[in-house]
Amino acid sequence: MRRMKIFGFLFLSGLVTATSSLAGQNRWTSEGPGVGIVTDIMADPRDALVAYAFTAGVFKTSDGGQSWRSINDGLPAPYFSAFLIVPGAPATLVAAIGHSIFISVDGGEHWESRGQIDPQADVQALAFDAASQTLLAGTTSGLFTSTDGALTWIANQSLHDGVDSIAASQDGTIYVIAGGKLYRSIDHGASWVHLDTAQRPFRMIADDRSSIYLLTAGGVMISDDRGMTWRALPTPGFSVISLVPAESGHVYAFSDCCVYEYRDRAATWTFFAALADGYFPHQMRGLAISPADTTRVYAATGDGVFVRTNSEWVSANKGLPGDVATDVVVTPSKPEVAYAATFREIVKTVDFAHTWETTEFSWWYPRLAVSPTEPNTVYAATEVNGLLKSSDAGQTWEQVTPGSAALLAVAPSDAATIYAAFSNAVSKSNDGGATWMEIMSGLSRDSWYSFGPYSYCCSAGASAIAIDPSDADTVYLGQPSAIFKTTNGGWNWIPVATMPFVQALVIDPSDHNIVYAASGALGVARTIDGGNTWTAAGLIDKSVTTLAITSTDLYAGTEDGHIYRSTDGGQLWQPFEDGLTREYVCKLSVDRSGHHLYAATYAGVYEYDVIDGPSRASVRRR
Repeated sequence: MRRMKIFGFLFLSGLVTATSSLAGQNRWTSEGPGVGIVTDIMADPRDALVAYAFTAGVFKTSDGGQSWRSINDGLPAPYFSAFLIVPGAPATLVAAIGHSIFISVDGGEHWESRGQIDPQADVQALAFDAASQTLLAGTTSGLFTSTDGALTWIANQSLHDGVDSIAASQDGTIYVIAGGKLYRSIDHGASWVHLDTAQRPFRMIADDRSSIYLLTAGGVMISDDRGMTWRALPTPGFSVISLVPAESGHVYAFSDCCVYEYRDRAATWTFFAALADGYFPHQMRGLAISPADTTRVYAATGDGVFVRTNSEWVSANKGLPGDVATDVVVTPSKPEVAYAATFREIVKTVDFAHTWETTEFSWWYPRLAVSPTEPNTVYAATEVNGLLKSSDAGQTWEQVTPGSAALLAVAPSDAATIYAAFSNAVSKSNDGGATWMEIMSGLSRDSWYSFGPYSYCCSAGASAIAIDPSDADTVYLGQPSAIFKTTNGGWNWIPVATMPFVQALVIDPSDHNIVYAASGALGVARTIDGGNTWTAAGLIDKSVTTLAITSTDLYAGTEDGHIYRSTDGGQLWQPFEDGLTREYVCKLSVDRSGHHLYAATYAGVYEYDVIDGPSRASVRRR
């Protein structure tokens, strides 16, 4: 115990306190839709009401799952390659993001960067050897150790293969899986012995009596003598995803939908609980049980978190981010009404994204467009079912044209005019989708390429479409390496710019000769003469994925979860992200008044009521 306190002090010293984000009227808020995939979950070893869920970042509950809150202050990215609750000091957390290490000594309230272990290797596993007060990091290039709270690291000279898994027993024995083999050290890593397991090991856990459970290609094995001998547990009869220890001689295993337990005295696997019926959204990704209360079980699933107490599973998702949303469109005539595309469906809000209702549509990641005059008329481009239309706010859908539809846009000045990109051509409808014609003059089919359901925010041969707000015949089309323009409704297209993958195009509503293009890592480009010439307009190194524009403001969303605003045509950019979870921003959509902004992200849909306030630090055009 004395050593653990010293270890905690080492972590605490030098910690830089981070400031909390500003609160106020100008702030992003999110209420879903739905809940995102939770990839794993961990329980505090001393307090069963405390757990950590991993989704778009790390979220913490202190009330047994009744509510969750983000604890990502100071973390640069929302996904972790390894995470550790330090045994004996559960308020001390260690997070690995790629090859960088971050430390929190207050249960995740603040994080401090400890730098990189090895810039050429990613961290894959973390463990803590309480006997020697040593932090262990398994990387793709080997094992590293730290005795000063992750300030400095020493490469282990005995292990040179990538380390996939680490387990530190209470008796000071350390086990690692490296290069598909199991190794053991009884001198805190100074020397290692290869242990023959007969079967290739994948994962392992140590229980409170220093027994080692090994998950192998042939099933589950256990050793009670530091790996000298192994015995195979009875064949589970199900596909084991991972193992979770409980008290001595008691271990849980879970499949995609069910939990099983093994007790030494029973010498067999017994059914413990079923989460659902195996339906994909509830598929288990992780399981956590606190030694403080083994009757409380947390499950990480494809549909959020479930908590089991009193032999009953309860959905526990309050405060967790929403489902992956890849598109959002606000209805021009009613800003409180918006439609969003998620992993499973199209959803609708009628109250500025405070609540969401499902529509009668179920397909992965469609691209959306809404009529400029009728908020109940919605279009969806899908890979398999072609272009669909709903005239009753999503209650029913009809196919207006078959094919693999990737992208579409409705003319703001003429609701009957629709442009759509398919897997092999651009087409146009002049009658609300009833009839279609190809408009490929000047465009090359060689630039078209196939796309799949996992392309998320991407499209096919056409990556962006922008229609002049007052002229349905003037259209800009983004392709993988160029921008084309038509002024005669698509009868002929001419190239107006050469630039890599154009992800978004917007036209200034106050001057239709001004057009902005988002070109990935090259940032934003701008033309003020209808496409004849283009200049850089900032955010060059920001991987811009989407744009939205009003008569006064230009907004940009990025791949790494930032949103920026410019009020001077891209000369200066200001961070515009209070309240935003740092996740891929797929789409921005703003209403005609410019006061209601929506963002579709990998952490759900966010809404912002734009009320100008004190300006923030600016990012100059570069």
